[in-house]
Amino acid sequence: MQMHRFPKNEKLRRYGRRGVKAACLLCMVCALTSCGPKTPVQQPQQTGFLPALPGNYDSMDTAVLVAKDTDNGKLTFLNLELGKYYTLNYDGATTYADRYDQALSLAQVTEGSVVDVTFMREQKRLNSLQVSPESFSYDQVSNLVMDDGGRHIDLQNESYTISKDAVVFTQDGRGELMDINPADTLTIAGTGHTVYSVRIEKGHGYLRLENASYFEGGWIQIGERIVYQVTKDMLLAVPEGSYTVTVSNKGSTGSEKVTIARNQEIRLDASGWITEPVYGKVVFTVSPDTAKVYIDGDLIDASRPQELSYGIHQMVAAAEGYETVSRYIRVAEEKANLNITLEYKGTESENSVSENETPTILSDEPAVIGPTILSDEGAYTISGNGIPTTAKDPSVPTPVVTVPTEPTPQMGQTIPTVPTVPTVPTTPAATPTPSVNPNVAQPATVSSNDVVSTDGYRVYVDAPAGVEVYKDGAYIGISPVSFVKKQGIYTITLRRDGYQTRSYTVEIDDEKNNVNYSFSELVEIR
Repeated sequence: MQMHRFPKNEKLRRYGRRGVKAACLLCMVCALTSCGPKTPVQQPQQTGFLPALPGNYDSMDTAVLVAKDTDNGKLTFLNLELGKYYTLNYDGATTYADRYDQALSLAQVTEGSVVDVTFMREQKRLNSLQVSPESFSYDQVSNLVMDDGGRHIDLQNESYTISKDAVVFTQDGRGELMDINPADTLTIAGTGHTVYSVRIEKGHGYLRLENASYFEGGWIQIGERIVYQVTKDMLLAVPEGSYTVTVSNKGSTGSEKVTIARNQEIRLDASGWITEPVYGKVVFTVSPDTAKVYIDGDLIDASRPQELSYGIHQMVAAAEGYETVSRYIRVAEEKANLNITLEYKGTESENSVSENETPTILSDEPAVIGPTILSDEGAYTISGNGIPTTAKDPSVPTPVVTVPTEPTPQMGQTIPTVPTVPTVPTTPAATPTPSVNPNVAQPATVSSNDVVSTDGYRVYVDAPAGVEVYKDGAYIGISPVSFVKKQGIYTITLRRDGYQTRSYTVEIDDEKNNVNYSFSELVEIR
């Protein structure tokens, strides 16, 4: 029998030994895995931590964008529910979108916007920002007046509440509700029917007439829509911009172009505008022919041509069953026609007007009787009820008829001071509108509409001391000073040489007590 031997080659011998060892190790592993006890596999611990990566977030919120710090990559927000401020960091991975989910840049998102944000709470990292689809925004809002403690406004026939935490953005940074002046142009944003931010886009300056005693009791027209009665040493808050200012009285009239700058005072010298009276003949065409027409508070015979001095006049037309029409008209040529058509309302007896009673009209766009009007007759035709069809737009002035029981300064209107004339108890009343908190000073350009006199009581302006005080543009005196208390909305303007002039709107109630106001100190101009 022949035996088999392995070759005596060293390399093969070494490989054979390794194979034996490998086989042994394999057997040991199999034995351990199949027969020995099983060791549990350790799972990673769940900590709730998410890495700060694009698209990752653990929190979301609806808030007002309050401030952008682009130098340090930080955004500050106001939480709507709790009224608390917080700051988040942003980076190149943060995304921005409009309410329709279209991409934006951060520069396109303005302070005051109501936004939906997602973010990493612990890392304070902003993941995404979108203008909230549930938010609203009104721009080009002017003549804003607030009521019910300064916390309610009307916009486009909708009532809104101003949040106690609402953020006000002024030209100098953050401000307060009292910094809002009806002469300002605003952007208002919020959700539902709650306002959370008010941004002043366009401010106001001041206009003063000098050497204007001849024109006291007459009229000053600023641009096309602002008309005031001229009073001694008057100082008017006017929206910033360029205007033609026209002053007229007793047949004398003068004009000058001015530019009103924010927080600046412009002075106009009226001494060179005194001229010999010039008159124009105006022919009225009135429908219905039963309507009574008043010029500057006096009843006229509208069936006959009327001689009116050049300049601005107040015109009112009223008839039973028809809406009252009111306009300021400016006579600018020798002969002109003026067509007046009243809108039929009904036959209610409360619409009647007697010969001894004149409706009090506050304001409307002045009609110009003269060559500047695009009418064949050279006259501006006034028709309808005097209320523009665009009255829902808060930026459009709305004429107002005032009755003794219902003060009605309208939203979006600059209201001038008017001559005192008898008031018609039966004139159709306009819808009541917002007013201002009597206990909180509010800046404004709205002139007064006195309704109820509270005999024996006064309104005191106690502070700051030593400043000039104006009520509806009319000079009152040096503070502390007071004036007779009458229910209504008033503009209180404070002025002192070397200091920034400030205006506030206040609402005076009809309660039988005195009212005291203490305003903030004026800021020195450096």
